[in-house]
Amino acid sequence: MIYFYSILFCILGYNEYIYLINIKLQIFHLKTISNMDAIIKLGKYLLAVPMAVFGIFHFMGANNMAGMVPSFIPGGVLWVYVTGAALIAAAVAIIIGKKAKLASFLLAVLLLVFVLTIHLSGAMGGDQMAMASLLKDLAIAGGALVFASTQQD
Repeated sequence: MIYFYSILFCILGYNEYIYLINIKLQIFHLKTISNMDAIIKLGKYLLAVPMAVFGIFHFMGANNMAGMVPSFIPGGVLWVYVTGAALIAAAVAIIIGKKAKLASFLLAVLLLVFVLTIHLSGAMGGDQMAMASLLKDLAIAGGALVFASTQQD
């Protein structure tokens, strides 16, 4: 392959050779951009679909989840329903691409609130499930923020 480029350089000369290299780099750049678009589209669904499922679970098991609402927050089961609706709304906004930047940013904020109000105390007390939930919510919040940075809203 090197011989091909050397021969091409000798035949075309410096300016034409650089021009061809530039075209090749631009084509590579366009392919890279289209690959990134596909990755972002995949990431959109990998973020939104589980959030929609979690939202549905909040409606299906609201009474069981009400015990997770911190005792210093009044309302109990009401907050489980509000959280379920917020998760579903964020998922829909992300999937249809309407206010996706705002939705994914607010999703990250919601997940960070969960980390601070629900999971942190249990994780600091040695509860491995609380630590796993804390790390999961931190990771999803990070992914939501990265996704938000790709949106143009």
